[in-house]
Order: sequence, then structure tokens, then C-alpha cells
Amino acid sequence: VICIQSQQTFATFVLPPIVQLDCFYYYCCCQMRSSVTWMRSRIQHYLQPLRHYKWTSKAEFTISCIGYCIGFGNLWRFPYIAHKNGGGAFILSYTICMLLISLPMFYLECLLGQFTGCNAIAACNYAPVCKGIGYAMMVVPIYVCLYYSVLLSYSLKFIFLSFAYRLPWELCDSSWGADSRCDDRTSGNNTDKILPHCSKWTNKTHKPLINIDCHDRVPSSEQYWQKAILHLDEGTDKKYSLIDIGIVQWDLVLAVMVCWLIQYIVISRGIKSITKVAYFTTVFSFIIIACMVANAIRLNGSLAGLAYLFKLNNFADFASTELWVEAIAEAFFSTGICLGCIILYSSYNRFQNKIKRSVFFILFVDFAVNILSAVTIFSVLGYISEMLQMDIKKVVDEEPGLIFVVMPEAVSKLPFPQFWSLLYFLMFLSTGINSQAAQLDAFLTSVHEQLPRTKRHVTTMRMIVCSILFSLSIPFTTNVSIREYCWKHFLQDLEFMTKKEVSWLWSYSWRFVCPVLLIIALVVGIAFTKVCENYNRYFCFGGWFIFVTIIIQVPIGAAWVMVKNYQNHVSVKQAFKPIYTWGPRDVVSKVLYLESQMQRGIPLGKNTTTGLAELEAEGPNVKASAESRIKQRKYSVFYRFSNVFMPDELEELERDTIPLDIPSTSK
Repeated sequence: VICIQSQQTFATFVLPPIVQLDCFYYYCCCQMRSSVTWMRSRIQHYLQPLRHYKWTSKAEFTISCIGYCIGFGNLWRFPYIAHKNGGGAFILSYTICMLLISLPMFYLECLLGQFTGCNAIAACNYAPVCKGIGYAMMVVPIYVCLYYSVLLSYSLKFIFLSFAYRLPWELCDSSWGADSRCDDRTSGNNTDKILPHCSKWTNKTHKPLINIDCHDRVPSSEQYWQKAILHLDEGTDKKYSLIDIGIVQWDLVLAVMVCWLIQYIVISRGIKSITKVAYFTTVFSFIIIACMVANAIRLNGSLAGLAYLFKLNNFADFASTELWVEAIAEAFFSTGICLGCIILYSSYNRFQNKIKRSVFFILFVDFAVNILSAVTIFSVLGYISEMLQMDIKKVVDEEPGLIFVVMPEAVSKLPFPQFWSLLYFLMFLSTGINSQAAQLDAFLTSVHEQLPRTKRHVTTMRMIVCSILFSLSIPFTTNVSIREYCWKHFLQDLEFMTKKEVSWLWSYSWRFVCPVLLIIALVVGIAFTKVCENYNRYFCFGGWFIFVTIIIQVPIGAAWVMVKNYQNHVSVKQAFKPIYTWGPRDVVSKVLYLESQMQRGIPLGKNTTTGLAELEAEGPNVKASAESRIKQRKYSVFYRFSNVFMPDELEELERDTIPLDIPSTSK
């Protein structure tokens, strides 16, 4: 206990030595008014990381979620998956998956996070046997962040290239490895470095002008991506992909290091700094995307590209299992569900916040960005197809690298292409940084709340994690009935929070539609996967290793809980019931929740019943008595509720009610 003045007493928790020194200094100089302000700021600085943040408005929650959702899943993955799976058929199947899977699960995560006010691991306390799901949610963002950093390094490299006097991919230049297949669609350039263009006939003789196969041309932007960025191996016909192994590209290593340094700066102050970045990236992204769409649709041949994107050529495509597996995967990837971030962001909401409209708006914006990004890419593909006189399906070979081929081509057709190239890839970098920062923050916040001692070293922990992930990113820079009880209980909890009965549509979506579709997608995806056909056995082993390390945590977590219950002579059924601390994080809401549990006939501990009776006898109702106790800083009654409060909930309550406005004079 640190006493500043006779009537100013802090709660019983250990402060770092520097804070104790600050308090001693203030005690000696309490007559000085400047010391009061200084001491107040020091206390706020040290206590701030320990408090569970709350959004100041609904707009802050909405913008932060949009900033998290809009990322590489929209700008990078959606267009190339649509190009790979036939355009229109994929758009329709993706829309169906968004309505049947993404929307219900996104809304479910928002409700779960808002009700518990905790991270993904603690939110799984509704049934301890499901604890492994929370830990799996912590692992997935780490894997995602590793290859995110490589995509960020590519965009950072394109940003540096945008400062060139002339964009290097505009011309087929032998200095960066262009060959006779390269076509830059320019004329009148006779320098030594510029390669001859493909032309079928001369004007009079109607004979081939040069010995180049005109049907085997590739855009200069594609060859630049393959040879100057990915460094295509000249000794083989195999092209690099995003995961091909070769020598370490030190320029990409430097770019990855810069990206992780930026990432550390963004997450160093936690959710507040990430929210500020989200405001910038959201507005900036829409401006740049709108400009790119306006430019792309005016290009010759853009209508052919848009027709390929939205036209249903063959209804037999819907029978393809690969199409539906890809659509479900994209529905997860573009919305960011099941990564723990949505649960964490929702936990920052006020307990009775109305979030249904926000959920619909967030997913609508996410879907719109997907479509606009695809419109941009396919309009440019239509333009390239018309210039090369090739089928739009074959105009570009690269699939994962599609955006790094098409968008450089698009910006080169704008006036001042260097300026637009800089803006586009800066937007691509900023959206990726923000989305990655949200996933890292979800992981680190879960660690801090599961291991409270790490809260004293927030900045150090984030620096260590960024350093470790940077080291792990270097290889990527190479060339390359029980359920019925839980659901009934949870639906009642949601009714208590929202003050409305949960619609049967949401209930059946969560209980039947989503689980059945996801199980089918998992089985079909494993049975019909063709990944191992395209890569060697080492990559195949690495992919299965990542998959197993994520999935295995669910049965391991369940088995661990079962074993502990058996050792403690606890019934197996307890593993499928909410733990004692399950409920809202806010103390007043928790007390009201316990009262509703007692009214439903759910047995509570003897001390909990006594505490509720004591609060009810003090005032007109339990809520008024609890608020009065908190206002008067009389917390003894809450400690008699037999462990229904988590250890940090009452500590946070006491810290939040410490008066930081210390008077300028002492007795």
C-alpha cells in the first residue's frame, strides 16, 4: 500500500520501483502544483496498460473492425481466387458462403466477445472442454503474420521502385532479365536495352518480321515480377511462386525488417495506436480503390474482363468441390473470423451495446471492397487480353502474384504513373500493416490476460515477439446434447445482454447450418486437396504440419480438461458447463447476471446467494445497491461472491475508481 496523503490510499498491488520513487518524490514536493500534474500523468502511464480498453463510440468499433477486415484477403487473395475459379461462378458461391457462414459466425463472435468482455481463450469458458479452440485461435494469427510480412515486403519494394524516373516494368529491359517473350506494348524505342516487339507481319511481304512466337507473349509487368522481384531461375522452365525455395534475397530481408519495425511502432501502444491507423487506412483505401476502379473501367477491353468476372458461363461449375472449398476459405479469410480478433474487439464494447447494424455494415463494406478490387483487376486483365489477343484466362500465368502483375500494368497507363504507383502500393502496405497489427494485438492481449505478470512488460513483450517473427519470416524471403445445454445457456445469456429474444434464424444458423457446412468443407478439402501435386514433399509436409498444429489443440485441450476433472474427482459433465467465473466482465453487469441466473433456477454458491440478498436489502434493487457500493468504494460485498469474479475484475474495478485528481494542498 502506497499512501500519498492521509486520505489518498491506493489499492494493494505491487508497483514498479520507479513508481514508488515517483510517489516519494511527490510526497516531498506535494506543495508544488506542477508536481501534482506530473505525478498524475506518471500514475496514468503505468496503470493504462493494465486496464481493459473500452471503445469511446460505436464508430470507433466499426472503423476498427473494417480496418481489420480490409486487408490482403480483399485486395490480394480475392481477385486471384476469382480468376482461378472462373469469375462469375466464384462470385455467386462466395456470396452464398458469406450469407450462410461468415455473417452468422461474425455476429456470433461479436456477441460472445461483448458478453464476456474477454479474449478468445477466456471467452471459451462457456465449456472448458472447448478451451482448445481459444488456443487454436491464438496460433493461427502467428502463421498468417509470417507470410503477411512477405507480401508487405513486396509492396514496400514496389514503393521504392515508384521513385524511379521511369517505372522499370513499363519497358522490356534486358538489364532486369527480360527475354524475347516480353511485350511492353510500346513503340518507337530503339535503344540497345529495349527488346524487339512481337509483330506478325510486315506491311507488304506478309512474312514474319522477327522470329518470335506471337502466341507466347507475356506482359512486361509479369516478367518483371517473375525475374526482377522473384528472380526466376534461368536454368529451368519452372516459375517461382510465393513459396519456392532458393537463395535468400537480401533486399527482401531488408524490406521485411523495415515492415516489422513499422509493425512494432503501430502495436507498441496497443489498441489505441491501432485504432488511429485504422482510421487512416480505411479512408485512404477507399479513395485509392475508387481512383483505380475509375481508371480501370475506361481502358479498352475492360468490358470483356468485367463480363468474365460476372457472367455465369456454365452452371456445371457449381458442382466443383474445389470451387466451394475456395469460396468457404475466402469467406473466412476476407472477414477474419475465427482468428480471435473479432472477439477481442467486441470485448471493448459496452455491455448492452447494439451491434447488429454494425455487423451488417462491416460485412457489407468488406464485400464491396472485394468486388471493387476484383473489378479493377479484371478490367485490366480485359485490357491486356485485347492487346495480346489472348484468352483472358491465359493472359497471366501468375495466380498468387496476380495483383503484383496487373496493378503495375494499370498504374503505368495513368498520367504520372510514379505518383499513382506510390499511392496504390502505399495503400496496399498500410492495409496489410493494420490487418496484421490487429492479429498480433489479439495474440499479445490474450497472452497478457492469461499471464498477468507480463502486463508489466508490455512494450518489451511486443518487441520480442516482433523480433522472433521477423527471424521466422526470413525463410519466406527465398525464391519462393452437450451442445444443446451449452446453446440453451448461451442463448439465454444473449437474451440477458441484448434484452431481446434471439431470432430462430440466428439460432439455427449457429447450431446446424454453419457446423454442417464447415465439417463438409473440411472433409472435402482434405479428401480432394491437390496441393501436394504442385510442390515437393517438404512443402507438403510443412503444410500438413501447420494444419495439424492448429487442429490438434482442440482435442488436446478437451483431453486436458477431462484428465484434470478426473484427478480432482469432478464429474465429466462439468467440462461441458460454464465455469463459475463465466459472465460479463463488468462488475455491475456480473451481479445482475448472477441475479438472472438465480431467477432461472440455476444453482449458485451459498456465498453468492448471500451477497445478492445483502445487495437487495440495501436499496430498491440489486443494480442500485451495487452502483452505490462502487461509488462509495465499498468492495467487501463483492469479495464474498465465492470466486464468481475473475481475479483481475475486482482489481480493475479498484484501479478505475482511484481518484487521480489529487488536491494541490496537503493537511
